[in-house]
Amino acid sequence: MKLKVLVPLDNTTFSRQILGYLGRYLDPTKHELVFFRVVPRVQAFVPGPMETVPVGGLWAEAAYRSHRDANLAKHPIYLDQIQSSVQAQIEDELQSDAKPFQEAGFQVSVIVKFDHDPAQEILNYVDTGQIDLLAMTTHSREGIRRLLFGSVAEKVLHHTTVPVLLVHPETV
Repeated sequence: MKLKVLVPLDNTTFSRQILGYLGRYLDPTKHELVFFRVVPRVQAFVPGPMETVPVGGLWAEAAYRSHRDANLAKHPIYLDQIQSSVQAQIEDELQSDAKPFQEAGFQVSVIVKFDHDPAQEILNYVDTGQIDLLAMTTHSREGIRRLLFGSVAEKVLHHTTVPVLLVHPETV
């Protein structure tokens, strides 16, 4: 049975530096890779509710509050449309990262999750995805920078139940 390795990537050259380590230290016959990206939740583009506005003395009709809302009523873009589009685009990006590993014999899957807290979503996936190892990069911020910006890697490291391969790569 292969060990399942979760590899969180955030579409930066910095986070992709972990890929070189994976190719160097993992064996395609013993490890399965899961390339994982958390993206911010998306919003739909739909109109606000119609309002009743007076027309003349006794008459009233329903109208949109703005021209934008009226246009969106004619051409709404629903949440599932936007999310499907974003998900497909990101899966394509992750597939391009996965291709060299697949060619080297690794089994690679790609997962996209929508959330505003990448660390928590990584932890959630570890808990439900039968993950054996996490492999990711860290900025290794210290002091006030760490306090202000936080650290996805640090939160994951302190709350995960699986081993973590944490790499501090070259600054790019």
